[in-house]
Amino acid sequence: MNNTPVGPYVPGRRRFRRYLSRTNRVSAPASLSAVPGVSGTWGTGQPRAPPPPPGRGNYLIQQVPPTSAIVPVKTGSGGQTFWTFVWFGYDIHYRSEGIQLCSDTYSGGTDNGGGCGSVHIPAGQVQAGAGGDGDIRLGVSVPAVTSVAAQLAGGRSVRGVLVSGRGFPYRVWAVQYPAANDATVVFRDAAGHQVGHLFIQGNPPWPHRPNTGGIVVFRYPAGSEGPKPGAMTGYLIGGKVAFYSSDNSDMSMSADRAAGPPAVGVLQGAWPPKATDVWFYGYAHENVARVVLRLPDGRQYSALTFAAWPRSGLRLWAFVVPASYLKSALGEEVFTGYDAAGRVVWQQRPGAGG
Repeated sequence: MNNTPVGPYVPGRRRFRRYLSRTNRVSAPASLSAVPGVSGTWGTGQPRAPPPPPGRGNYLIQQVPPTSAIVPVKTGSGGQTFWTFVWFGYDIHYRSEGIQLCSDTYSGGTDNGGGCGSVHIPAGQVQAGAGGDGDIRLGVSVPAVTSVAAQLAGGRSVRGVLVSGRGFPYRVWAVQYPAANDATVVFRDAAGHQVGHLFIQGNPPWPHRPNTGGIVVFRYPAGSEGPKPGAMTGYLIGGKVAFYSSDNSDMSMSADRAAGPPAVGVLQGAWPPKATDVWFYGYAHENVARVVLRLPDGRQYSALTFAAWPRSGLRLWAFVVPASYLKSALGEEVFTGYDAAGRVVWQQRPGAGG
């Protein structure tokens, strides 16, 4: 038996929309089911016909083209039905990250959001977590796992689902429960023996976009951060910095309070396949006057920081990089924060924290 902690889960984006969620939160226990004809184990409820799967125009499909079948999974409670499509593939810009599990969730004909995350089951374990969307948690497991359930406070158990499809390197597990709750996801074999479990720390609901206090960080053209031109706006919410695109399709929030480390928070904007430019943006502590991105060929891109919210001790910044230059530098770019005297106060290399 093994115990792999997962959490705290913070909806947000690293490089692109990885498990960003705009879905309505479901507060009641949900049943889950797979679609007939797809290998899997599921709970009660007769699945209705799913909507069409995401197509070539879908952002995630463009970023992580499927190398497997796209399999629909049905979830629902209280009369509300969700369809989550899952598939495996490789990020076109970050193939070195390995195979990724992607999901995209729909309800009422609306795309509620989704994301992709690298998945790998370490030796000696039977499962791994990959993220989720809204109240749905997802991950992968080995074939020996035949059932999955989330154990919640008070002894309540929510049954999950296991699905597989053509080209799946692992089985995909999914379980739906109120995302604010801590949960232990338990995995069992055909004999009913517990063979693994994951602890998933609950996270508070995604905050509503404030009506006031927003600061425009940069403005983007159509086809960059969304199909229409707009602006990326920053807000200070409970000590954390959150960013929202004009149509709210792109949202992210710092995992920790911005007043603490790191001294600079970095986000990368959307990177559609045909994009000519990619935005980098974020926040910085008040002693950071300039943020610089240095590419291995010597090219540098930078921005002066500007004052954010009064008495917050924070500043904001943004700059744009030609996508053609960035492709050749993936995994080798270096970010540096300088103070007003030109001294280095912060630096981040690939794969390193702040």
